[in-house]
Amino acid sequence: MPILFLNNYAENNLTNEITQKDGTPLQGELWLYRQFLKFNEYNLLPNENWYLKHDYNLSQHPASKGKVEGQIDFILLSKKGVLIIEIKGGGVEVDENDTYFSYNKNGKYVAQNPFNQAKEYTHTLKELIDSKAFIYRAIVFPHEAGFKLEGPQLSGYKDLLFSKNDFLNLNDTDDAKEINNRFFKFITELAPKARRTIIQELNPSLSLEKVNNRLYEYFPEIKSKQLKRLKSELFPTQSTYGYNPDSINNEIILDENYEILKGLRRNRKVMVQGAPGTGKTVLAKKFIAENLLKQHKGIVYCANKLVMSKLKHILTEQYKLDANLIDFRIYYEVNIDNISNDVDFLVFDESQEYFNKRLYDFIENLELKLSNPKFLILYDPNQSIINDFQDLTWYTDYFIDNGFTHYLFNEVYRCIQNSEINQISQCILQNNLNKKSSTYSKNVVSIINEVDKIRMIKEIVDENKFTNSEKIILVHSHLLDSFKKVVNSYFKDEIEELSESNINLSSSKIKFSTSLKYRGLENKSVYLITNQLDEKSRVQNYVAITRAMEKIKIILWEN
Repeated sequence: MPILFLNNYAENNLTNEITQKDGTPLQGELWLYRQFLKFNEYNLLPNENWYLKHDYNLSQHPASKGKVEGQIDFILLSKKGVLIIEIKGGGVEVDENDTYFSYNKNGKYVAQNPFNQAKEYTHTLKELIDSKAFIYRAIVFPHEAGFKLEGPQLSGYKDLLFSKNDFLNLNDTDDAKEINNRFFKFITELAPKARRTIIQELNPSLSLEKVNNRLYEYFPEIKSKQLKRLKSELFPTQSTYGYNPDSINNEIILDENYEILKGLRRNRKVMVQGAPGTGKTVLAKKFIAENLLKQHKGIVYCANKLVMSKLKHILTEQYKLDANLIDFRIYYEVNIDNISNDVDFLVFDESQEYFNKRLYDFIENLELKLSNPKFLILYDPNQSIINDFQDLTWYTDYFIDNGFTHYLFNEVYRCIQNSEINQISQCILQNNLNKKSSTYSKNVVSIINEVDKIRMIKEIVDENKFTNSEKIILVHSHLLDSFKKVVNSYFKDEIEELSESNINLSSSKIKFSTSLKYRGLENKSVYLITNQLDEKSRVQNYVAITRAMEKIKIILWEN
């Protein structure tokens, strides 16, 4: 089984492929690329797959968000780990001030320190990838025989350097196979040597025999499934972050939320608590997108079908992410047997609705079945329909005690255009009815007869500050039949019920739904139809009000 060259350069055109920006061939990188080609020619890897990538741009990796700079000359992926190779063609020297110089037929010039470059890239790559892999490095000077590893900065790099000195007495043409064998020996011996060095640094008292016995205990070889996953993570098939640029620019991503996104790479199990508008869903979309771009497979569990349909549309239709890698499901009578073994991550949205439906048992079984899966749990206890009779804090504490990292989003940013909405929602949440009725009475209207109901709905239809698609009517579940009766009798051409089939379709009609079905969604103008502003209706009223971005109107509807 050969080396797979991910750049797909034409072998007869390498001098035009591996070049500087001005088209000048990069002789050092050409030499190394050809050595790997000869590994295949001489059949040196009959039982392994290696993957070689030339000119690896760190800033284009999905996890870097364009904020990480750096160009790695070569990355070699094999079951031994990820090898970073920095190469300097021409002559190389370093002066007493630790300044590096390269020189060729055009003269001498200051160059970057390749040893520091490789070390920095090693740490950067560890931050960018999720998979646990041994990352090590090599430095190659194919045209320099006189470079000496002297001084405290260089004395420990003997095993990392391959140079012209390693084949000084050999002829490039007549001894090509022997040169290639020596380079192959250097590459294959590097992985155990690098492992040995790290273990000895961590455990200086261990004997050499014990160190050698533990080489692959501390840093195991990569299994075939993990190798495939790591290949997709390092070299994603999609070239962009996956978001439509205009869409992502319009999303509100807070600095602290971005830090949590990075935290999701370090922690396999994360739960995020936050009120509506604090950025939970935006974070989830970015987490899902990042994993899909790495070719990881995932499942998103939702509390209701409307949110599931909307989220699926955004990720697969708007952001154009691979729909074959993601499955959307309602959390209802879940069965571990319906989960394939190759799932890499799971997201549980609005999970406060099914904490009490054996969610933790389900996650525990998933950990036993899957290979290092990642979990993201999103919840808001104030929106829970079980909040009236159960304390959700117990579930949160239980998850934390069993290894979940907990984050709290405690500021609302979505409704910043109208702080009044946030204030009204807090009054509803705290059952502060007196304050609500006095301070925000202009937002509340009472209707008690059929004529008033028709007149009120007509006002909603005729209101022209917002388009019909920017309006949503949210109805208390106990009033749904009463409301439908009025709509079907007088407004069938102007108003329709929101459903899975029409949520992603443009329409001239105003949509209506229940508050609980609309959780996780939002709109500019919300009309809440409810019968009471009391404790019994608190959750549905709170959910409805927090769906509004710019305007809220509360209609007290007598059944």
